[in-house]
Amino acid sequence: KLQGSSYGLDTAFGNFDVDEKRMSLRFPFASSESRDGVGDLLEIGGIRTDRHVKNPICLWNHGKETQLPLGIAEDPETKKYMVELDPVGKTAWITCFFYQGKGMPGVDTKDDYDHAVFCAQIFDLAAKRYIRAGSIGYQVVKAMKLPADYEQGTPPGLHLLVTLMLEGSLVVLPANGDTVVILSNTAYASR
Repeated sequence: KLQGSSYGLDTAFGNFDVDEKRMSLRFPFASSESRDGVGDLLEIGGIRTDRHVKNPICLWNHGKETQLPLGIAEDPETKKYMVELDPVGKTAWITCFFYQGKGMPGVDTKDDYDHAVFCAQIFDLAAKRYIRAGSIGYQVVKAMKLPADYEQGTPPGLHLLVTLMLEGSLVVLPANGDTVVILSNTAYASR
């Protein structure tokens, strides 16, 4: 638990949603507005989720520091898959239900499980806007080479026409700056 703190958003571009009660966070994880920092352009309409829907994991920084998931992109109550692909809006969103360590056999509920504490800390950082971006882990299915754009400072990359989504990540520094949630007139209150 986050010790009774709550976070209220006045205005958010793109419906950045924090649900403290359910310990869930909705954030963008992919964009096809522009090429990313490694030169790639990902087509939102080309993201295939057939593998991810079976194992709907959300990771911290693509699992580089910890291989355990932060949570899942599946509503724990309804089992609904919580990935939204908007090819017209050129953005993909994921709702991550963070791991809370509840119901572990043989573990007293008064004792915190280390990974559950880590997940709660990442959730708290995101809810307080210290972490504001998402990213996608994928396998390339179909792509075309893109040349460098020296005027924009973009290296050569790939036009990712079809990708197989492996995971969605909450990250501090995304390859694509268009996945950073931009908030204005934001007020955070602590109860």
